[in-house]
Amino acid sequence: MVTGGRRADGNQCFPFTGAAARKRRITAQGWLWLIPFLIGLDQLTKALAPPSRVELDPGAGTWLPSAIGQAFKGSVSGQLLDLFGCLVLPAIGVLVLPRLRYQPTLLGTTLILAGMTSNLLDRLGMSTLTQHVGGRVVVNWFAIDRAGFRFGNVADLCYGVGGTLLVLALLLDLARQGESSSSSLQTLTAGQGPLYQ
Repeated sequence: MVTGGRRADGNQCFPFTGAAARKRRITAQGWLWLIPFLIGLDQLTKALAPPSRVELDPGAGTWLPSAIGQAFKGSVSGQLLDLFGCLVLPAIGVLVLPRLRYQPTLLGTTLILAGMTSNLLDRLGMSTLTQHVGGRVVVNWFAIDRAGFRFGNVADLCYGVGGTLLVLALLLDLARQGESSSSSLQTLTAGQGPLYQ
């Protein structure tokens, strides 16, 4: 018999319904509040940056490979990529984040989403308010070069930290899968498990 998404033996038979699903939605909503905070922090630091340190990047951010940066600089390709960002970023926030359960993956995706959104806002005109410049540009005000990546603002740092978390989460998941496979193999070679029952 099933009661409240659980079988009579107490095991959950619908992992994405009931209390588990509500808890996951609440967790995702909690991380969503981090996005406007990071965007506000990035834009505030850009507005307060000394003019002598400000660098205007016609691409989408210093962290991108040069080929992609050139595409963002193009008059037509840049507008198309901006439009693509306006459509995809909200979709990620609404459709993808609530489905993520592993905390490092959720936090990493949230950080990347916040950084991409803030730099996109620059290109859509926010730079006119923060540094009184026109055109589709990203405002950079410091330079940190690490492992071939160059970070120029808080949004770029969000990319770096978020991407690192996603890579670590992937490696941990692969390690867990490897341990699970090894445990299953040992069980079979020891003459145990369902094949021997």
